[in-house]
Amino acid sequence: TSGAPTPTSEPITTTATTTSTTTTEKTTTVAPTIEFVECPGDMFSVEGLPGCCVEEPSYLGDGACDPRAPYNTEACAFDLGDCCRETCNPDSAYGCKTKEGGDFGPFGFFCIDPRFGNIDEKRCQVENLEWIGDGGCDVGEGYNTPECGWDGGDCCEETCDNEYSFYPCGANQAYDCRDPSVANKESTSDSPFSFQDGFESGVIDPLRWDVDDGDARWKIDDNKAAAGGDYYIAARSEDISPEYGTARLKHVIESMGGGVLSFDIQALVQIPFDDVIIMIDDDIVAEFSSATAGWERKALDISTGPHLVQWIHRKNPSNMPEADLTLFGYPDEGVTMIDNIAFQPS
Repeated sequence: TSGAPTPTSEPITTTATTTSTTTTEKTTTVAPTIEFVECPGDMFSVEGLPGCCVEEPSYLGDGACDPRAPYNTEACAFDLGDCCRETCNPDSAYGCKTKEGGDFGPFGFFCIDPRFGNIDEKRCQVENLEWIGDGGCDVGEGYNTPECGWDGGDCCEETCDNEYSFYPCGANQAYDCRDPSVANKESTSDSPFSFQDGFESGVIDPLRWDVDDGDARWKIDDNKAAAGGDYYIAARSEDISPEYGTARLKHVIESMGGGVLSFDIQALVQIPFDDVIIMIDDDIVAEFSSATAGWERKALDISTGPHLVQWIHRKNPSNMPEADLTLFGYPDEGVTMIDNIAFQPS
């Protein structure tokens, strides 16, 4: 896709292409409850959206997604619904379905409303947000990634939405389907045969993950730099209060024919105080006894059948007496972070 990003009310000329994600049913957009904020001199407040300050209030709810702040923010009800197909008003000025060949566009759907979108806003660091969900598959520079919702669905025939896409799906830019929930034809995103971690939802789903079998739990963390982007939404081990113990992140993989389990890890550990081990069933398949140099990508082979996978942060793994530990100093509490977990069947 090519062309410079522009506000929705400005016509532009372009020859590029891109696609969109699957649409279900129409949902009413409800403005978030935010206290009134006085707007700067060159910005205007918006009736009904007391925390929303924009230069052009008419761009809100016009049926064409303005993907950047301040329009596509919670305060402005995500461009007053324009940036998600589920909330875009078909009776608006642009009607949510502007097509190539008209006087305006291109428009995509950079849907970051947590009710409907699967885009990680902080990690989807691409230059042209308008290309996401516009109907044409953008294969380079970070678009076709889980952080950007696989280019808003543009790169798989099953998820590209011709009804709403600006460009005809797959016409000018060929599909390059990397979304594992679609690329693995025998499975879906909810199938036990293929999965991704789901951490971008902001919670660790208890139906998929067990975090209770240890002396400390795991939680969601989204505050630091991460692999492949400026920010992450990852699982993080919590502090272990006893003199020794574990924090365990567990998942059962059911593999019909084997495959590869991949993940990013950042381990801030140091023996003898703490370490990290990864186990498949009863076998230790990877171990970290010192801090990683930032985030590292790992891949593990998984054989056929059900397998219990555990990421275990261990405090004082050798159960050394505290008096002996003091000989090594008093380091900060260690922590392990895991992100981008995915299983790809063979």
